[in-house]
Amino acid sequence: MLALPLSPFLRYNPKLPRRSVDPREISLCTNAEIKDGSVTRSIAWSAIASITLDGPALHIAEHVTNDGDRFICILTLHSFYAYNPSTDTLVDYTRTISDYGGSYSWSSCSYGNYFIFSNGNDMVQLWDGSTTDPADDLNSSLTFRAKVVITLGSHLLLAADQNGADTERRAIMWSVAGDPTDFGAATGGTDTSNGTAYVYEGTGSIIGMKLLTRDTIGVYKTDSVHLLEYVGAPTYFVVRSSLVGIGVESNNSIAPIGNEHIVLTTNGLRKYDGSNFTPFAPEIDSVLSQYYPNNNSRYVSLLYDGFYNKLWIFLPEAGTSFYSKSALVYSFRDASWARQTGFQAYAACFASIPSTTGTTWGDMGMSWAAAANMTWGGQSLSTRYKLLLGDETDGVYSEDANVATRHGVAFTSTVETMMYNPGLILFQSPTWNTEVVQVDIGRVSGNPNVYIGVSDRGDESITWRGPYTPDVNGRVYITIVGRWFIFRLQSDTAFTVYAVTPWFVKRGVV
Repeated sequence: MLALPLSPFLRYNPKLPRRSVDPREISLCTNAEIKDGSVTRSIAWSAIASITLDGPALHIAEHVTNDGDRFICILTLHSFYAYNPSTDTLVDYTRTISDYGGSYSWSSCSYGNYFIFSNGNDMVQLWDGSTTDPADDLNSSLTFRAKVVITLGSHLLLAADQNGADTERRAIMWSVAGDPTDFGAATGGTDTSNGTAYVYEGTGSIIGMKLLTRDTIGVYKTDSVHLLEYVGAPTYFVVRSSLVGIGVESNNSIAPIGNEHIVLTTNGLRKYDGSNFTPFAPEIDSVLSQYYPNNNSRYVSLLYDGFYNKLWIFLPEAGTSFYSKSALVYSFRDASWARQTGFQAYAACFASIPSTTGTTWGDMGMSWAAAANMTWGGQSLSTRYKLLLGDETDGVYSEDANVATRHGVAFTSTVETMMYNPGLILFQSPTWNTEVVQVDIGRVSGNPNVYIGVSDRGDESITWRGPYTPDVNGRVYITIVGRWFIFRLQSDTAFTVYAVTPWFVKRGVV
């Protein structure tokens, strides 16, 4: 049956069947996300102008001294830099004897004032953030070339000796209590609280170590997972248990969240509680399989954003350039996934970075007189944890709500609903054609374009119509006939939408 033009009365008829799209029915968010029941454009990033390196940042980590001074520690192929966000200054603290020999994989940790880092090739390095001295060898007598460094309590632990003596990379060495530079007799010391343990189970080397509970570290190899437990004197650390047949390819593929790890393993995305692996968000497996594994899987990186309660999965490109051009982001608060693009980064971290603007009393919806009487005051968001990304050349970018570009380039945000058959949902007649005559966009801000996809079979054969620009009331008037529909919002500027409501008319048997 032909779709006849509709009268203005029919368009505004409140009895027309309609169906609001719930945010949980959003099937795709690219550079957009579901937040507090709405879909919104994701934040942009701007360059930290005072940071220019001698090459791409390969490792970024925040270091906080005992006095509360914060530094963004940045490692390139051959150099070490510290950026002070309070003073907006960057200083090269590379050791004075020579540049680093070159590694694309760094590991780091903080120990009081000390920032300790290693790449498996050079001697383990130590930098004292309370001084202006450059980094130096942790201990010139230490022959252990650690691939992984981590602290537990007052001990510094080094793992996976790349120097040749530990051919299977299975050794874990820890310092004496209270001195990360003293590894006992091996480095000229006399304290006996240091030691060494070996992870014998499984094959392959130790790839990663992350704190699991207050006295347990998860130790990950290429095909097994183990627990290193602190037991105190005289043994101090022991290897407790193992799971064989599952492992990781990257130290950064492990994200500690509470007393659990979210891990991108050789068998998919999993949650590890110290005894068992369970699938985590299996709905993303089909998407993950498009990116992981590949020849650069050892550079995958997982980060947890505690400020917004999100998990970031940075996925390296296949080929000769292993930087990440996209990331999958899971929101624990909204139980939703988003895909973020518009960058080319080797390294990322979350750190406390000042903003150019913050929350004012006016933003809180109250008068100054009322605010002055509130003894607890107000929370300023001028400094908060933000995502930092290196680029493929020599810069570092920070989240910035005041710009509309990522790495200096404009980006587009797209949101799509799932495909559905309104005839089945509204009329219980799946074989009937349906006409969509109006789409209402519940806007909080912005005005994204609307696209409408039509399919006869409900498969990937979609014909797209649009773009349509909503009017001042957030409405789009159209006459499109089909059986299956999908709705897309798209914009290269900021927007927040809390509802998408299509209006339908039954149009006859197919």
